[in-house]
Parts: sequence; structure tokens; C-alpha cells
Amino acid sequence: MTSVGQWHFAGARLSNHWQVVAGALSSDPDNARNSAVEWMIAPDRSYGDWKEMAEAEAGRDDGIEAVSIVTPNWTHHRIAAAFLKAGIDVILDKPMTTTVSDARELVELQRARGRVLVMTYPYAHHAMVRQAKHMIRNGAVGSIRQAHMEYVQEWATSPVPDRGKGAIWRHDPEKVGRTSTIGDIGTHAYHLLHTIYRTEYSERQG
Repeated sequence: MTSVGQWHFAGARLSNHWQVVAGALSSDPDNARNSAVEWMIAPDRSYGDWKEMAEAEAGRDDGIEAVSIVTPNWTHHRIAAAFLKAGIDVILDKPMTTTVSDARELVELQRARGRVLVMTYPYAHHAMVRQAKHMIRNGAVGSIRQAHMEYVQEWATSPVPDRGKGAIWRHDPEKVGRTSTIGDIGTHAYHLLHTIYRTEYSERQG
């Protein structure tokens, strides 16, 4: 189970709005079973893959209301599409997809099926981000003429094989596509810029 999945799991539990009752928790069967036990998911709702999960949960009277997709970037489109087609709302980790055409297809599918499709950008809810947004809105930092965004990733300075599977696919052009680092990490910086500056300061400036 990746740390990203664990972060989302913890967030769902801490929100007190969600219960994690089903999952396809790993592409490795043993890891999936072990994670299901750790997360207190019933054996009959621990699935071997996402296709099986989408079909089975859509057919249950007590099936899931939404699925959180926290898989590698290049798999987002096909997994999200499967759950939307099954009539299940989708909470999708960034980046939405690795191509614009795939992203547009998901939006069209979401509208056609009348389901919810949302993206996760957790940093926008951190206290320091809310503080920055408040300061800009109230003019505490004066007139803003430029904004510089950075998202430092020191792990990439080490040899790729030493950083695990996540590092390996992030360096594979066939998987990350043209978006590469911008889609994987830069999307966080872009979203923060819009969260702090565009939605508050630009509106106030007219």
C-alpha cells in the first residue's frame, strides 16, 4: 500500500464524514489482503483489482457512494471512467489525467452520467495557506505584481532505483506523458496560486 493511499485513508477517517468499507488496495494480492485487514475492510469487499470492485460495488444494495482513486497518474482515466460508468461518484487524486483529451472525456462522462467527479488538492486547506489567502484579501501585503511558485522534490536527487516504484514510473515518459513533473507536482503549485491569489486578490482588484 502506498503512502498516498494511507494519507487519503487517514483523511477520510479524520473527517468523520466517510467510512472506508471497500477497496482494491494493491496490484499485489497479498498486499491487498493485508491492507484490507489493517483497514478493517471485510474480506468480501477486498478486491483483486479495480474492475472487479467497480462491478461488484455497483451491484450491491449497500455499495459504495464514492471511490477515491490514488493510483499512478497514467491509470487515472480508465479507472475513473469505469466507476463513473458504474454509477459511482469519483474522488480523483491529481493530476486528473495525463492528457487534455482524456480529461475532457471524463468531464463529458461525468455530465452524461450525472455523477460527481472531484479532484483532491489538500494543501489548499492548510492553515498557512488560509492565512496567506486572508492577508492578500485584506491588502496586508500591498499590491502584488508577481507570484513565484515552487514545489521542491528532493527525492529526485537520488538514483531512481533507490526510491522505489513510485520514482521509477515518474521517470518513464511512456507513463507520465508530456505533462511530466508539471502534471505530477506542478499542478499543486498552480492550484495554490489560484487558491491564494486569483480567487481573492484578482476579484478584489476587479
